[in-house]
Amino acid sequence: MLAASKRKFSGFLDRIAAGAKLDAKRLLKTYAYVLMAIPLAFFLLIAVQNAALKRSFSQMLTKSPVSAVGVIIAIVDFILGYYLLLSIDKVMKNRLTYRFFMWTQLISQLLVGNLFCAFFAGLGIHQGKQLEDDGKIPNRTIEAVAIVCSLLLIVCFTLILVISL
Repeated sequence: MLAASKRKFSGFLDRIAAGAKLDAKRLLKTYAYVLMAIPLAFFLLIAVQNAALKRSFSQMLTKSPVSAVGVIIAIVDFILGYYLLLSIDKVMKNRLTYRFFMWTQLISQLLVGNLFCAFFAGLGIHQGKQLEDDGKIPNRTIEAVAIVCSLLLIVCFTLILVISL
């Protein structure tokens, strides 16, 4: 029964990727753009909200600590998306590096509640099976960047929990 469910879900992801014409490289590039676009939309939303409430950005940060943590998350996502666009070929060279990067993204994006990016990361993990396993050593720089960004997002998750309590 579990194997049948796994095949159905895998088929569902295959249909999504085929319908959107997303192979592993195109998905990674789209994911990088999403990582850069979501923070820009978030900052636009904050700017509109601050203009409507006639308050400054610093006033918003002091009155809403959760929004301040959201700003940190947005900055980390934007930097990661920009770095990913610059080094997309390095990520694509090795299947282990690609899948490690996507797994760290899936976990950290789920923790901070960025479900759109988490969906793309999950789809990326699934599409990683397309890449050849060249047996080379994974790219340590990409792995280090993924770990540092994930740790920053985990710290933000912890801050959100502390603020909520």
